[in-house]
Amino acid sequence: MAPWHKAAGIALALLAVAVAVNMLAWEFYGDITTAPVHLVWDVLNGFMAGGIIIALIYQGREKRRQDQAEGGVSYAYLAANLLLLATILLAIWFFRNWLAGLSGIELVERHSFVWQLVNGLFVVIMAATAGRLLGRRQPVAAG
Repeated sequence: MAPWHKAAGIALALLAVAVAVNMLAWEFYGDITTAPVHLVWDVLNGFMAGGIIIALIYQGREKRRQDQAEGGVSYAYLAANLLLLATILLAIWFFRNWLAGLSGIELVERHSFVWQLVNGLFVVIMAATAGRLLGRRQPVAAG
């Protein structure tokens, strides 16, 4: 396993946990405090952007590796393609809404429902990518 695989896998797993915990806790502390509770999401969004980019890089490389492998369509091939497509969809939704929020543009679909979808999909994709990164084995050289 390449050293960056383990570090990236751990980072994505921790990020998935942080977003899941904040997403669940948001329902409680969002109503009981007068402090600017959006600050937590503002910080997490920067880390989420980095996590999405890491996931896109890894999954693009994994898809290319599966495309070059001989053996036709397999479970690993379908999983790599599905995970990459889901991450592309997540990236489009996340960056469109996040950048609109940073620039002050008000999108019609920039309400909490879209962010709930983004956050839920983010947790699932980052956990799956972290599992693939941490569970990856180096091929044994024939010899």
